[in-house]
Amino acid sequence: INALSRSLQTDHFSRLGGVESQGSRSTLMDFNPTYVEGIEYWKSSIIKLEEVLIEDTNYRSVAKEILLQKLAGLVRNRSLHLISPSIYKILEVLPESRLEVFRATNKALAMGGKFISEKEEYELTKLIEASKPQSFSERYKLFLAVPDYHYTTAKSFDEYLNEIAKKMAQEFIETGLMWSDYCEHFLKLDQQGGYIFGKHIGELLNGNTEYINDIITLSINELKRIPIAERNINVLKGIISSVHDPKLRSEIITLFFSDDDINYFTVEILSSIKPTIEELFQLFMIVDKEIITIEALAHFKYGKALFHLSPEEIIKFCRKISSYGHNGIWTALAIIFMYCFQNEDRLKACEIFIREILLTKDLIL
Repeated sequence: INALSRSLQTDHFSRLGGVESQGSRSTLMDFNPTYVEGIEYWKSSIIKLEEVLIEDTNYRSVAKEILLQKLAGLVRNRSLHLISPSIYKILEVLPESRLEVFRATNKALAMGGKFISEKEEYELTKLIEASKPQSFSERYKLFLAVPDYHYTTAKSFDEYLNEIAKKMAQEFIETGLMWSDYCEHFLKLDQQGGYIFGKHIGELLNGNTEYINDIITLSINELKRIPIAERNINVLKGIISSVHDPKLRSEIITLFFSDDDINYFTVEILSSIKPTIEELFQLFMIVDKEIITIEALAHFKYGKALFHLSPEEIIKFCRKISSYGHNGIWTALAIIFMYCFQNEDRLKACEIFIREILLTKDLIL
């Protein structure tokens, strides 16, 4: 089967010198098939792979992967007609591979460019429509949880992701989908576009305190059921970042701090909601419990998370961090460095404290 994969290779060939050119004799020539011979060769390999796909349950997934992998190369060589029946056959034999087929066909269309005719473009578009995911959870996974960064035509990927997240958030709210039915999909494994999706959900629910409370409660209960290594709060973080009600915000933060099963997420939560200095100091409670390390607070150096604080507040926070020994000092330096980066006024206000840290004994050991 792997040999059949090699037979469908259409580019990235290499040729090393060998016995064809030795001594004074004439150089031997490699066999160069005609276009028709090449087409027949590819066709016979595809037929064999389709037979494996249909008849061999042990290796049909291998045949599927080869066919999808070679689709783009064959499209660029004007040979879509050879392989498209086999791609449709994948949808028939392995319907659970719909997302893989959708990604592969989109890739083939994007890479085809000037090499494909209008007819082939039309046929590829039909194949894309046939493999397009239908359910909300499938589309969420494809377009937001694990989006494809390489084959979009948007001006920028951020614009593309934001547009998709906004549309899907509106669909979720306007069609009355239940959070409890999709909660696990939003809180597990990769959630690359989850924060933007959650932020749009939160904005659409702005003022609906009861609904947001229900979402938070359901999500926390679901998080506890998910294995720790698979938990992801990007969607939840986006929703919480959109909460403007001070009372609700305080209740959510208290909820996270008070639950030892999930309070290690508080650094992530606070970094997305412009925390007050009082909220930041609550983190030392879970550091002292050894639920998180002092180095975990270095998360606040990213994304301008503390830029809303005054230099005095930053110094107060970093001074407390630096009291946790060698690792605390380096964590404090990382936070205050990014706070002062390319800002002369902040640097001047924090200069004395930075000098104080840098003069710490055995700092670089």
